[in-house]
Amino acid sequence: MIEKAKRLWHITFNDSLEYIDWYFKEIYPKNDALIEIKKDRIIGATYINRYRYVAGYEFSANYLVGISVSQEYQKQGIFKKMMLDILKKSYYQGDEVIFLTPIDKKIYSKYGFSYVGGLYSYECNFEHLREFKKEYRVERIEKERDISSELSNFYKNHSTEFYLKVKRDKERYDELLSELRCEDGDIYIAYDSLERIKGYMFLLRDENNISIKEILVADESGLKSLLAVVSGFKNYYEKIFITTSESLELESYFSTDFKLVKKVKNKLQARVLRVEKALERISDLLLDDEKLRVKVLDDIIEENNKTFLITKDNLVIDECDEVDMVLDIANLTSIRYGFAKYNELIKNQILKNDEKIEILKRILKREINYFNQDF
Repeated sequence: MIEKAKRLWHITFNDSLEYIDWYFKEIYPKNDALIEIKKDRIIGATYINRYRYVAGYEFSANYLVGISVSQEYQKQGIFKKMMLDILKKSYYQGDEVIFLTPIDKKIYSKYGFSYVGGLYSYECNFEHLREFKKEYRVERIEKERDISSELSNFYKNHSTEFYLKVKRDKERYDELLSELRCEDGDIYIAYDSLERIKGYMFLLRDENNISIKEILVADESGLKSLLAVVSGFKNYYEKIFITTSESLELESYFSTDFKLVKKVKNKLQARVLRVEKALERISDLLLDDEKLRVKVLDDIIEENNKTFLITKDNLVIDECDEVDMVLDIANLTSIRYGFAKYNELIKNQILKNDEKIEILKRILKREINYFNQDF
């Protein structure tokens, strides 16, 4: 049955057989899946990976990957059945939220998903990097060396600016490095004179280009040292593609006005499952004398359709007909994870009481979230 699952994955996403074998060997056995079978054939599959996240506090949640339906069985309700089953299963096991990375946001928006995380994507030429010099020692790490604990400690100390993120312990880095090596990639680490990690990057190559899949740094010298190493490949490759967090504005590090091609890529979607847990974020942000009456609408999970009176550090169900805001699950998700914009809420007529405008202006803060993995 595993081979049949691999075949459906390959046909749907056209990932390499090496990558698919890696996933089913390293990730699949430790997690869960929802498989739809008909006449001894796998006609649909969703793989459910469980991670620890941090977003104000630490929690566990499911991350969905490899969502697929066999071509000849599409538009027969199989995809919808899988999504509803997974949402309700996750709800009844007590999860606050569920995550995925969409191919097309429209596919999942009808199930209440909205974006909560993005990345920057840069395209540049080698001439852009020629001004950078190594200020730290940079080492390419051999495959045999175990550095997951070192990277986990670095990430813990230098990811505090991210509000929503995966908790990356040694096991998470073991998986990330295993995937990188499956893709024949390299990891480079910048060390200062005291042998402390000041930054690292995951680097991939194809016939013509270099891709930096992830780059995290402690300071400007760490960034410049790593990019100086990339500059050394100028005689062998044409272009460089760099993925960064939304906190790392690469263009600000260049002394000359090169025309970097920069794109903002929305990546991570989420869907609140437990409304009470999500509304606790609003409660925490209110002042002692403030209150909001919020009505929540959920087309899928009936138990979430309630009106709440929210005060500082308190949340109670309320039956009053007059409310300050009406939130569907997608908008509540955006607010909970710091991806909501005040102007968008006004434009969408979510605010019903103009007297609460100043409260919303204060509490709707755009956060920097970081999620950069594919499994």
